[in-house]
Amino acid sequence: MIGDREVHLKQVSKGTQEAFGLSERKVKDHADRQSRLNRDVRVGALATGLAAGRSPPRAQGGIGQPDGKVASTPEARLVLRPIANSVWGLRVLVLTPLRVLHRWDSGSGHRLNDAPKPRAMHQRLLEAIPLLEATIEERRAEACTGEAGKRMRGIARAYGSLRQELDDDEVRAKEQAAVYAETAETVNARYRSLNMLKAEAHALTDRLGVAAPTFSPVIMPSLREGCREASLTVDGARFVDHHHVAPATEKCEHGLRTRRTYAEVGGTPGGAILKAAGGPKPWPALTAQQQEMVESRERERQAEAVTVARFKGEAARGLQRTGLG
Repeated sequence: MIGDREVHLKQVSKGTQEAFGLSERKVKDHADRQSRLNRDVRVGALATGLAAGRSPPRAQGGIGQPDGKVASTPEARLVLRPIANSVWGLRVLVLTPLRVLHRWDSGSGHRLNDAPKPRAMHQRLLEAIPLLEATIEERRAEACTGEAGKRMRGIARAYGSLRQELDDDEVRAKEQAAVYAETAETVNARYRSLNMLKAEAHALTDRLGVAAPTFSPVIMPSLREGCREASLTVDGARFVDHHHVAPATEKCEHGLRTRRTYAEVGGTPGGAILKAAGGPKPWPALTAQQQEMVESRERERQAEAVTVARFKGEAARGLQRTGLG
């Protein structure tokens, strides 16, 4: 009993008709409970659920019967989570050839029970995962290859520009070296001229007795701080004889195979592209000889383990016999 509020049977009938008015096995195109994917593939709508449980509505102790028929029990188990519209541009349509998803149109005559059962749908989705992963990997490889092509063109432009700049730097180094040599010769000439003036004065004094001026001491260029620093700077500015970027490599867990890690180009745009592409190449398959070596090592390891276990057992038994165990 819910208060004394009056409820007309006509209104009850009308409300229940809205909730129960759909005919059996028919699916409305735009039902509120419809689950959709994208514009390419979708799952048909499910039947409308009960309006308020399974009990008919009550009105002042009376029971009002709906005009329409009761809809079928909702089959919520068939509702699937929407699949993302795109993964690297990949759409759900990739799964269509595997018949994982089907199209049901309300006017096509398909029955709701024609939909794949949950277990079958789950199994088909599991079977589709390898194909989906392979397709994503293929798209990623294509994207990385495209980026590598762009970077390669950038490398070609940068290489040509740097090559020209290197030629210009060579000319400038030659010019600057000539300036340095000229400056050093000027410093040496001034020092020699100072010494010549002192020698001239001493000669006049010695021959004619004319008093010579007082000369302040002069430090020779090789001992002057500025000249020494300049000489050390120039001497330390050596030109490179050879520069080689060695490929970085690593060994496999068996120590039989070698592959490049590309660590030598880490921190470069190309290194970032290689990292996005998955890093090093997959290990090549073991050759027949390498496989035999691996199996031989495994047999030796197992035999050694058996020997060690036997020795441990004998030692334990020996300790027990001597009473020390």
